[in-house]
Amino acid sequence: MKVDKSTRDAFADQLAINTLVQKQVEARQNLFDKHWHFVSRLKSLESFALKVEAGICDANLTIDDFYACTVVVRNSTEIAAATKIIEDNFDVVNRRPPSPNKTKSRPTEFQFDDLRLYARLKPGYAGPTEIHNIIFEIQIKTFLQHAWGIATHDLTYKTDEVNWARFRVASQIRAMLEHAELSIERFESLASSTIIAKEYQEYVDVHQIIVGLRDRFDASALPTDLHRLAKAISSALSILGVTVEECLVSLDKDTEQGRGVQELNLSPYSIVIQSVLKNRQLDTDRLKSRMKRSNFQPIMLSKSVAVPDSLSPLLPKLIRLF
Repeated sequence: MKVDKSTRDAFADQLAINTLVQKQVEARQNLFDKHWHFVSRLKSLESFALKVEAGICDANLTIDDFYACTVVVRNSTEIAAATKIIEDNFDVVNRRPPSPNKTKSRPTEFQFDDLRLYARLKPGYAGPTEIHNIIFEIQIKTFLQHAWGIATHDLTYKTDEVNWARFRVASQIRAMLEHAELSIERFESLASSTIIAKEYQEYVDVHQIIVGLRDRFDASALPTDLHRLAKAISSALSILGVTVEECLVSLDKDTEQGRGVQELNLSPYSIVIQSVLKNRQLDTDRLKSRMKRSNFQPIMLSKSVAVPDSLSPLLPKLIRLF
């Protein structure tokens, strides 16, 4: 794209100072939650020129988003926390939309209105310099909003094909994502709705196992991902034909005998399965029948676990030791 000299000169001036701003802001990324995402960019000459020619600048051809960054949070409930971090560490001079409780969009419209804060760097001990006069943009988005922007930006705004239908589809996608955001924000209340308040035995079992593990093991002995551990135990119990209640009774019996949760060299998974194998009378005929299924997967178990002699003929198809 051809750009006239005055615009090129204005771009060069702003590029130099905004590059310094970018370095300062990027050095502060550690202010944000490690689960968030941070992206940063400087305007290109072409994008800058188009904005100037559209009149989106001041008398000196200065624009307030020559440098811009985006903080991407997991969901809408974290936007307030991100906003506070920015307000505490930068000099925020403006925000769009002005209020989180007001909008210029009709209820039938789904336009871009993600939160944008316009800020300056706060002066340090040495006092303000030219760099502290530069206003830059900080967008705060959820991951869903960020994904929508990436997926649709070039399809709608940076394309030679401009028509109503393309923007309509982009807006429809935006509406669906807003509904998804609303569902995430109100997750707990929606999950308790009588419409979907149903029980599924697999999930009931996994929940009971999680409660049982928390009640019996020290927290330091358990993984952070208790759901995965409970699913592995539930799968093994299903193969063995043992209920969760029977499993926990076996575990308590082993613990009373000085083993069980007091075992020091076995994982919680191994401890639970070992207790079941030791204390439950398993139906070997049923196990043999299960093993004949084409999709049968053996139970994974540590070699440190004591497997009853009665199950030795079924190894390694029933239990694979590692």
